[in-house]
Formats: sequence, C-alpha cells, structure tokens
Amino acid sequence: MDLYTNPPEGCAVICGVDEKPIQATEHKHDRKPAVPGKAAKVEYEYIRHGTQALIAGFDIGNGHVTAQCGDTRKSTDLINFMEGISAAYTGYDKIHIVWDNLNIHHEGPDERWTTFNQSHEDKFVFHYTPLHASWVNQVEVFFSIVQRRVLKRQLSK
Repeated sequence: MDLYTNPPEGCAVICGVDEKPIQATEHKHDRKPAVPGKAAKVEYEYIRHGTQALIAGFDIGNGHVTAQCGDTRKSTDLINFMEGISAAYTGYDKIHIVWDNLNIHHEGPDERWTTFNQSHEDKFVFHYTPLHASWVNQVEVFFSIVQRRVLKRQLSK
C-alpha cells in the first residue's frame, strides 16, 4: 500500500484503527504436570471474569500506538476514540485512517463518519482494507504482540 511507504506531506497515517475483545479468564482446575510416558493435561473448563474491548491505532510515521479500553466496542466507543485521535493530531493537514470492514467502521444510518468528519473540518480520510485482508492493517501486529507477551505471558527468546 503506497500510503504506508509514501504518505502524503503534512499528513498522519494511522494504520489500523481496530478493536480487540479481551476476556479475563482463569482455569477452573490446576494443570496436571507431565509424568514419564504421559503428556501434561490441561482442563479446558474456565471461569470468566469479564471482558474489555481494546481499541487501538498505530501511527506508521513514528510507531506510536494510541489505545483505550472499555466495556463495549460500539460505534459510540469508536467515535470517542477517534475524538482522542483528532485531539492528538492537531498539527496535521489530514489524518488518514486505515481500517477493516467491521460494521462500526462504516457510516450506518446515522452517517456517523460523515458527521464526525464534518465536525473536524473534513480532516479525516478513511481507507478500508480489502475484504478478508485485515492482516494488512499494522495494528494487527501490535495486537499479536499484546496477545503473546501480555495476555498469554509468552516472552520472546
């Protein structure tokens, strides 16, 4: 995508405004360690302690991640997040937002993004990844790191 490698002068490119639902769970039973001749066993039953929705955007120019957590991932949550992006990027002519085709990323009957953009002097330019290609969205790499290193506690070696 030329937008990533050659962004327009005076513009910010926030690649991948996206959402990640996170469940807080714990195993209901202790793991059974491996013994000679038998593999370790993990019971799959778990206790659910609630969920959070992480909304994040990755700035391709400097690698900065803007993020917020909340109880839901509705269009109002995304609009609030985008208000924060607008406040954080005041010195730019345009802010290019790359996101996938999730329903809250589209207009909806309330024309949320047209209204939002008009309230910000048409500062935003929205780009959609092709269907089934959200992997081109750089924030997905960030989510993968959070999943492996924080949520699953797997540190790289």
